[in-house]
Order: sequence, then structure tokens, then C-alpha cells
Amino acid sequence: MTPTDQIQDLFDRALASVPVGVAPSPLALHQRLHRRRLRIRISTMGGGALAIAVSAIALFAGLASNSAYAVTLYPRSASSVATAQLTADRRVMTARLHAVGFPNATVQVEHGAVVVTNGPKDLASPTSLLTSSPELLIRSVTCYAGAQSGPVSTNSLPTKCSSPQYAAPTAPAGGTANPDGVPSVKPDPALSAYATTTRARDAASPNTSALLPVLKSGAGVTQRFLVGPTLLTLSSKVASATVVHAPLSGGWIINVRLNPNESQLWDRVAAEYFHRQLAIDLNGVIVEAPLIQPANSSFSSFDGLMQLLAVTKSGAYDLAAALTSGPLAVPLAVNAHASITHPACQSSQIRVTAGATATDATYAVRTSTGVRRVSAYEIVPVSFYNEGATCHLLMGAPIFQAVRNTTALSATTPPHDLSIPAGADNTKRMVVPHHQKIEALFVVVKPAGSYFAGCEPATTSGFSVGDFGNPIDTTHFIRRQLREVCFDSGAGAHVLNIGASWEPVH
Repeated sequence: MTPTDQIQDLFDRALASVPVGVAPSPLALHQRLHRRRLRIRISTMGGGALAIAVSAIALFAGLASNSAYAVTLYPRSASSVATAQLTADRRVMTARLHAVGFPNATVQVEHGAVVVTNGPKDLASPTSLLTSSPELLIRSVTCYAGAQSGPVSTNSLPTKCSSPQYAAPTAPAGGTANPDGVPSVKPDPALSAYATTTRARDAASPNTSALLPVLKSGAGVTQRFLVGPTLLTLSSKVASATVVHAPLSGGWIINVRLNPNESQLWDRVAAEYFHRQLAIDLNGVIVEAPLIQPANSSFSSFDGLMQLLAVTKSGAYDLAAALTSGPLAVPLAVNAHASITHPACQSSQIRVTAGATATDATYAVRTSTGVRRVSAYEIVPVSFYNEGATCHLLMGAPIFQAVRNTTALSATTPPHDLSIPAGADNTKRMVVPHHQKIEALFVVVKPAGSYFAGCEPATTSGFSVGDFGNPIDTTHFIRRQLREVCFDSGAGAHVLNIGASWEPVH
């Protein structure tokens, strides 16, 4: 990696060390970075302004031993969502948060989103059970499989075992009280070539066979089951769910009592598969796989009882709360817009502005060799505010370029008047919801050391921002004097001491 690449790498990786959020001012932001504190700012504009800054430092300890946080949850839906649906979600979310040990949590509907304060940080996880309506899919177990190995097969997933010897076990006709009476079955080696069915695929195709992982297979063991089409879907509203510790398995058990109607349906399926194995599929993971009453000579009702397994205490309580509170009117997520297709932003709908410059700060960045403290002469917050419909920025890395000697970009003479371009790199194109903004920090570090050999430092007249909207050649010039920015010395060196990292506002 060249010295220039190493400097750019500092900025490309900076986001990993910066907690999600924006402080009220650049100076406060640097103090926050210095103290490694987390602040989340919820900002909406248009038709009134809302700015809520919440310091997330041990506000309340819940069952999951998490500090309380503030988070904004957006509807996970591509279609319009009615206020009544979000109001219903507010009631359900309040009940769930209180159930998992956050009685001080508040849930409000604000500008088409659900704002939670004093809630668990796990709400920000895309797999959080508290922000979804989990359903339990009952499937038959066809055969076992180990981990995927070798080249991944492109053939359709089999619906049967490669040989009868690999079929899932069944209990003897008269039943057996001896666990050794149930034959041991080895994994089907033919299934090792097939990839595990993804959570999204499992949700989209519940009526087809799937190859699913088993929760808590064991240390160093990956176990999967080939399961058949869904036999029964149990809704996310049950009569009761209680959590107990399971010391033998090292996990947590959720004892579920179904509603009367679903209790009958569960008995019907269990009776049909008496002495055979069923799998309970939750979000693409098998959380229980009982062999139905192997010790019985005839089937007897479960009376609506079912047991589920969770690896962590917080996961067990989250699942119990989600199952007893009923479904959400619309699922929620912090990054809901990431899974929805949006058009590229037009430059005319994005307003680019810059905040006050903070000087002589120390900026924390994380690199492949660890966290470093980098002296920064200036840090400028640059905002991209969307005045139109929800869209994504045109590129994953809008381009920042320092300018000297002129404020007319057309009059510049590269490389003399323009620095090397730098981008606020990201793995995806950032989505900007309607009347909201995202923010990047434009950073100038001190050009000291061998990294900056060949740097010709100069004071800028400003910097340009480009590649954020259509047409791609649109640029926005920000007047700003920035000290000792490296420009090309003319000796063939390309030295960079500027960079940017994303700071999402919401």
C-alpha cells in the first residue's frame, strides 16, 4: 500500500470508530469522539423541525443488561404507511419494551417514523425480534446435514435424502422409554454441497423444502436439517410465554402456551407426525426439533404447550415479548430503506451545506493496525438534505476536492489548483429519506511525517463536493479557508491529507 493509500485508508476506515450520530456542534463532536461517547440525533425537517439529542450512557439497565438508547425506526415497507398503523405499532412496541425490562422506555410517532427513547440498543439490529412479527413455521424433518463444504452446488435443493439410511429417525411403533431405542442417524453427505437456505429465501418460499441451520448445534459443530414445506404457521400472538434457564443446554427455554384455535392445529399436525420429527422454524433457524412423543404408544394432546430454545437471555425475553404482544401493523427497522429500491437522487433535490469548522482537534480513526489519534487542522461537517422524495445518493462515495486560489471551478488548473479527490467511502449508496439529511465529516490532517513527502501545503479558498446526484458532473462549491492542504508539488508526487467519513444524522 502506498503512503497515499495509507492516508486514504485512515479515512476510509474512520467510520468504524465513530458511533452513529451527530453532536450539536463540531466542537462537541470532537469532545464526543475523544470521550468515546455515543450520541444519537433524530432530525427531521419541513413542516416544523425536530431535533432530539440523547446521551446514551447507562440511562436504565434492562433484562438484557443493555444501556438505554434512543433510536428511530422506519416502516419496512415500500408502500405508504398510514398513521394509524404506526400508532398501533407504538402500542405494541411499548408493551414489548416494558416486558423486556425497560419500563422507562417511551415510544412516539414522529414524521412517519417510530421514535424510541430509553430503549435497548438491540433495537438497532436488523435481526431484532422486537421490531418484527415472528411466526413459527412447523416443518417435517427429512434428513440431517453437516456444514457446507467444497464447491456450492447450483442444482435445485433435493426434497429427499440420497439414501433411506439417512432419513430422519422415527420411534418404534409401540413407543420406547429408552432414548437408545431411537436409531442414530448420520448426516447425508450429499447435502454438504448445498448452501444453507437464507433467511430471506425461507421467508419468501415457506412452502418449499429448505436446508436450515439448527440453533446451538454445539461447539465447533454445524448442524443443518433438510426440512419439507411448511405444515403449519403459528401466528405471533400466543396466550402466554415464560422464560426459564436451561443449564444442561447452556441456553434459555421459552415455554409457550398457544391460543385454543392454534392449539388444535398444533395437535392435528403433531398427531399426523406421531413418532416422527418436526422442526420449528423461526426466521430461518430451527429453534426446536422434537421427536413427537417417542415414549407413547398413542398420541395425546399437547394442550397447547410448546417449547422453544434461545441462546441468550435477552433473546429469550425478546422472543417471549414478541409472541405475547401480538404482531406489528408494519415491521420496523433502523435501516428499513436499505432493503427498498429507491431512485438515484437528482442534484436539484439535494441541498449541500457546511457547518462551522472545528480547528486543531484530534481525530480518532481505526485502521487495520488499530486505533490511531490523528491531528486534524480542520473538520467540516457537510450535510446532504433531501428536499424531494426518498432517494439514494448517486455514488457510494461523493467526491470532495480542495480548491486553492479561486472560487470559480471552471478556472482551476489541475493539479495546481485542485487537490487529489477523496471520497466518503461506503459499501452502499446512502439512502436519504424525504426531508431528512445525512452528514459527512470533511477532515484535514496535519501533513507531518514521511507520509507527506512531496506535499505542497497551501490555504484553500474552499472545496467542491460532487458525484452526489444526477447529473453526475454536478458539483457544489463551499467557500472555506482550510490550512495546509496538500496540493501536487509538480514533482510527480500525489499526496493526500484530506478525507471524509459518513456521520448519519438519523
